[in-house]
Amino acid sequence: MKPVLKGKALVVDDDASTRLLLREALESMGLLAEEAADGAEAIHAYIENEFDLVTMDIMMPNVNGVDAIHALRMVDPGCRIIVITSCTDEHLSAQVRDLNVPWVIRKPIHLSEFYAAVRNALSGSIRAALTL
Repeated sequence: MKPVLKGKALVVDDDASTRLLLREALESMGLLAEEAADGAEAIHAYIENEFDLVTMDIMMPNVNGVDAIHALRMVDPGCRIIVITSCTDEHLSAQVRDLNVPWVIRKPIHLSEFYAAVRNALSGSIRAALTL
Protein backbone atom coordinates (compact mmCIF):
# COMPACT_ATOMS: atom_id res chain seq x y z
CA MET A 1 0.00 0.00 0.00
CA LYS A 2 1.28 3.45 -0.90
CA PRO A 3 1.90 5.61 2.21
CA VAL A 4 -0.70 8.37 2.26
CA LEU A 5 -1.39 9.10 5.93
CA LYS A 6 0.56 10.97 8.57
CA GLY A 7 0.40 10.62 12.30
CA LYS A 8 1.26 8.31 15.14
CA ALA A 9 -0.55 5.15 16.22
CA LEU A 10 -0.41 2.89 19.26
CA VAL A 11 -0.99 -0.84 18.68
CA VAL A 12 -2.24 -2.61 21.83
CA ASP A 13 -2.46 -6.41 21.84
CA ASP A 14 -1.04 -9.14 24.05
CA ASP A 15 -0.17 -11.24 20.98
CA ALA A 16 3.22 -10.23 19.54
CA SER A 17 2.41 -11.47 16.03
CA THR A 18 -0.80 -9.41 15.93
CA ARG A 19 1.09 -6.33 17.12
CA LEU A 20 3.67 -6.86 14.38
CA LEU A 21 1.01 -7.33 11.68
CA LEU A 22 -0.87 -4.18 12.71
CA ARG A 23 2.28 -2.09 13.19
CA GLU A 24 3.54 -3.04 9.73
CA ALA A 25 0.11 -2.34 8.20
CA LEU A 26 0.00 1.10 9.83
CA GLU A 27 3.56 1.88 8.75
CA SER A 28 2.71 0.84 5.18
CA MET A 29 0.02 3.55 5.29
CA GLY A 30 2.59 6.17 6.31
CA LEU A 31 1.94 6.23 10.07
CA LEU A 32 4.51 5.91 12.81
CA ALA A 33 3.52 3.09 15.15
CA GLU A 34 4.43 2.01 18.66
CA GLU A 35 3.36 -1.12 20.52
CA ALA A 36 1.97 -1.99 23.94
CA ALA A 37 1.37 -5.54 25.21
CA ASP A 38 -1.55 -4.78 27.53
CA GLY A 39 -3.87 -2.05 28.71
CA ALA A 40 -1.55 -0.86 31.48
CA GLU A 41 1.30 -0.31 28.99
CA ALA A 42 -1.14 1.43 26.65
CA ILE A 43 -2.33 3.88 29.30
CA HIS A 44 1.26 4.73 30.25
CA ALA A 45 2.34 5.14 26.60
CA TYR A 46 -0.70 7.32 25.79
CA ILE A 47 -0.02 9.63 28.73
CA GLU A 48 3.67 9.93 27.78
CA ASN A 49 3.13 10.45 24.03
CA GLU A 50 0.68 11.95 21.61
CA PHE A 51 -1.13 9.41 19.43
CA ASP A 52 -3.58 10.08 16.63
CA LEU A 53 -4.98 6.55 16.74
CA VAL A 54 -5.07 3.52 19.03
CA THR A 55 -5.83 -0.05 18.00
CA MET A 56 -7.02 -1.94 21.08
CA ASP A 57 -7.46 -5.64 21.75
CA ILE A 58 -10.08 -6.40 24.39
CA MET A 59 -8.98 -9.61 26.08
CA MET A 60 -5.53 -8.96 27.59
CA PRO A 61 -3.81 -9.63 30.93
CA ASN A 62 -3.31 -6.99 33.63
CA VAL A 63 -5.63 -4.27 32.30
CA ASN A 64 -8.11 -5.40 29.64
CA GLY A 65 -9.12 -3.33 26.64
CA VAL A 66 -12.45 -2.18 28.06
CA ASP A 67 -10.80 -0.75 31.18
CA ALA A 68 -7.96 0.73 29.12
CA ILE A 69 -10.43 2.50 26.80
CA HIS A 70 -12.22 4.00 29.82
CA ALA A 71 -8.87 5.25 31.16
CA LEU A 72 -7.77 6.66 27.78
CA ARG A 73 -11.04 8.53 27.43
CA MET A 74 -10.52 10.09 30.87
CA VAL A 75 -7.15 11.38 29.63
CA ASP A 76 -8.40 12.31 26.15
CA PRO A 77 -12.17 12.12 25.51
CA GLY A 78 -11.57 12.52 21.78
CA CYS A 79 -9.06 9.70 21.35
CA ARG A 80 -9.66 7.63 18.23
CA ILE A 81 -9.79 3.93 18.97
CA ILE A 82 -10.23 0.92 16.73
CA VAL A 83 -11.19 -2.18 18.71
CA ILE A 84 -9.72 -5.41 17.36
CA THR A 85 -11.16 -8.46 19.08
CA SER A 86 -11.74 -12.16 18.90
CA CYS A 87 -14.18 -12.04 21.82
CA THR A 88 -17.46 -13.81 21.30
CA ASP A 89 -18.66 -13.58 24.89
CA GLU A 90 -22.07 -11.85 24.89
CA HIS A 91 -21.34 -9.82 28.03
CA LEU A 92 -17.99 -8.60 26.71
CA SER A 93 -19.50 -7.79 23.31
CA ALA A 94 -22.14 -5.70 25.08
CA GLN A 95 -19.40 -3.88 27.01
CA VAL A 96 -17.62 -3.09 23.75
CA ARG A 97 -20.84 -1.76 22.22
CA ASP A 98 -21.40 0.38 25.33
CA LEU A 99 -18.02 2.04 24.75
CA ASN A 100 -19.44 3.70 21.62
CA VAL A 101 -16.36 2.83 19.60
CA PRO A 102 -17.51 3.08 15.98
CA TRP A 103 -14.64 1.00 14.60
CA VAL A 104 -14.67 -2.65 15.67
CA ILE A 105 -12.87 -5.36 13.74
CA ARG A 106 -13.15 -9.05 14.53
CA LYS A 107 -10.18 -11.38 14.41
CA PRO A 108 -8.96 -12.88 12.17
CA ILE A 109 -8.07 -9.49 10.76
CA HIS A 110 -8.78 -8.76 7.11
CA LEU A 111 -6.38 -5.99 6.14
CA SER A 112 -8.83 -4.36 3.72
CA GLU A 113 -11.25 -3.83 6.65
CA PHE A 114 -8.41 -2.62 8.83
CA TYR A 115 -7.17 -0.10 6.24
CA ALA A 116 -10.71 1.24 5.77
CA ALA A 117 -11.21 1.61 9.54
CA VAL A 118 -7.89 3.44 9.92
CA ARG A 119 -8.66 5.86 7.09
CA ASN A 120 -12.15 6.52 8.49
CA ALA A 121 -10.93 6.92 12.06
CA LEU A 122 -8.26 9.41 11.07
CA SER A 123 -10.65 11.35 8.85
CA GLY A 124 -13.25 11.38 11.62
CA SER A 125 -15.73 9.54 9.42
CA ILE A 126 -18.02 6.92 10.88
CA ARG A 127 -19.81 6.19 7.59
CA ALA A 128 -17.96 2.95 7.06
CA ALA A 129 -17.58 2.07 10.73
CA LEU A 130 -17.51 -1.62 11.48
CA THR A 131 -19.65 -2.97 14.29
CA LEU A 132 -19.95 -6.10 16.37
